[in-house]
Amino acid sequence: MKDLDIIHKIEKKLNLKLPVLKDTEWSQSGYQIDEDNNVYGIILTNLGLTNIPDEVFQFQNLEFLCLSNNKISKFNFPSGSLQNLYILYLNGNPLETFPVSVVGLPLLEDLDVSECLLKEIPDEIGKLTELRNLYAMMNQIEKISPEIGKLKKLTELDLADNNITEIPNEIGEIENLEVLYLNDNNLKLIPDSICRLDKVTEFDLYSNELEKLPENIGDMHSLIYFELSDNKLISLPNSLTKLSLLEDLDVGYNELQELPIDLGKMAQIKKLSFVHNSIKELPKSLALLNLDFLEEWDDVDGIFYGKNLFDNQYLSMLQQGKKAFKKYCEEQ
Repeated sequence: MKDLDIIHKIEKKLNLKLPVLKDTEWSQSGYQIDEDNNVYGIILTNLGLTNIPDEVFQFQNLEFLCLSNNKISKFNFPSGSLQNLYILYLNGNPLETFPVSVVGLPLLEDLDVSECLLKEIPDEIGKLTELRNLYAMMNQIEKISPEIGKLKKLTELDLADNNITEIPNEIGEIENLEVLYLNDNNLKLIPDSICRLDKVTEFDLYSNELEKLPENIGDMHSLIYFELSDNKLISLPNSLTKLSLLEDLDVGYNELQELPIDLGKMAQIKKLSFVHNSIKELPKSLALLNLDFLEEWDDVDGIFYGKNLFDNQYLSMLQQGKKAFKKYCEEQ
């Protein structure tokens, strides 16, 4: 059966007309087709589907399948089908268990199971050895299998906004990871092994319950963006100052009493926020940074210092800006 005939059968079953879409049009239902009339992309989104139309599994050249924002509670497919699929979006469906049948997709690179009802990332995840991007944010995930460490090609992992209390040590084995989002969970600690992820450029730990960081966090030397606000950090390891590429560091809304003495030697930093802590005095090395001192956070480059425990005289000096701070440091 020709691919366009399969499309017509799907249209008849769903009682709708599916338009031909461009590669960048993923927000509406339709299909993508090549010059030989082979369908390589199907988007069936926001249609209230409870089951996947059987006809979808008849496409021999399907590379992209989007079933976002439906009412699908289970994802299963006939053995041997979808063998060329490398992008699968199941986000926004009431999936309570991880769709383990995806291990039968040998070329799968991108998997989106965000905004579902998942409780765990199971052992089967380790079989998706071609996976590059895994999006599982906004679920109810409590457990992550150590098998996740077998995803050697993974470059982006998003587990934000779940109920995770522990990260397996094996996460440090995902050697090509570049982006890691663990924000909005219940983490009190992160394993030392995470510091082996020396290709990560973005690391978000916002809104957890972290009490400390690994001492060797400075080994993550590719970090550019590091978000640590809204935790319970009392101190920061000195190795943090080894992050020579870091441009954006937010440690606001913690319980810090001081900052690392060499923090100002991080020459690439553009945004540094430590608002809402218990800091009484800043390291003099901050005078080395050519950044304005700003009391309230704003989306501009600067050093943001408001809501700490500075005495009135010290606070007044900071309010006068970087020149006043530099002069103060020179006089001490």
